[in-house]
Amino acid sequence: MVKLFESYHKESSWPPVFHPNPSKKDEELNPGDKIDLDSHHLEQMLSNCIMSRKTSKSIGVDSMLNKDDLGTFLKWSVGNLKADSEQRAYPSAGPIYPNHIFVTVKQIANLEKGLYTYIPKDHALLWVGGNIEIENALVQPDIDFNFCLIVSADLDYAAYQYGERGYRFCLLEAGHMVQNMMLVASALEKAIAPIGGFKDEYINQHVLKNGHSALYLVPVGRASDLQL
Repeated sequence: MVKLFESYHKESSWPPVFHPNPSKKDEELNPGDKIDLDSHHLEQMLSNCIMSRKTSKSIGVDSMLNKDDLGTFLKWSVGNLKADSEQRAYPSAGPIYPNHIFVTVKQIANLEKGLYTYIPKDHALLWVGGNIEIENALVQPDIDFNFCLIVSADLDYAAYQYGERGYRFCLLEAGHMVQNMMLVASALEKAIAPIGGFKDEYINQHVLKNGHSALYLVPVGRASDLQL
C-alpha cells in the first residue's frame, strides 16, 4: 500500500501540457433548466469565523434554511469570485479545476429535493436527478442535513494534465474547498461535518454515475449537539 501511495507522489514532468477537456461541460450533464442562485453579504469577520469553526458530530435539519442560504454558501466557498473572472474562491493547480461540486438537497425552501451540480461561472444549479438516498453512503450515526455537498474529482482529466501528480492536486484542491465550506458555515451559523470515511462505491456508482470519484461528503444543517 505504501508503494502504491508513493507512486502517486513521485516527480512528474513539468511544466504540464494543458489540453481542453471535452467532458467538462456542466451544461451537458442534464438538459434541464439551470436554477440561478443569489448570495447575501457576509459581514462576520474572518477571525471570528476561524475561531468558531467546528465539526458537528450530530446534525439536524434547519427548518429556516432556504435557497439564498445555499447560494451564499456555494458562492463564498467554491464559487467564482467575480462574474467576469474564472478565478474561484479556492486555489487549483493550473488552474484546471478538476474537482466538481454536486449538491444533494433534502430540505431547502423553494428548491426541489434531489441531486444537482453546481456551475460556478453562472452561480447556478443544474438538476441531475431525484430519489437520491445519500444516507446509504454514510457510516456515521446522528447525521442529518438540509443539503449535502459531494466533492468529486475528474481523476482522468487531472492525470491527463499532470500525470500521476494530478491525483495529489485533486486531494489538495478538495482540502482547500472544504476549508472554505467550514468557514462559510461558521459565518452563517450552520452546522457542518466534512466526512472522508463513507461508502465510496455507493456514491460513485449509484449517485454520481459520471466517472468522477467522490473525495468528500459535506452535510450541512442545524447543530444538534456539542461540537469539536
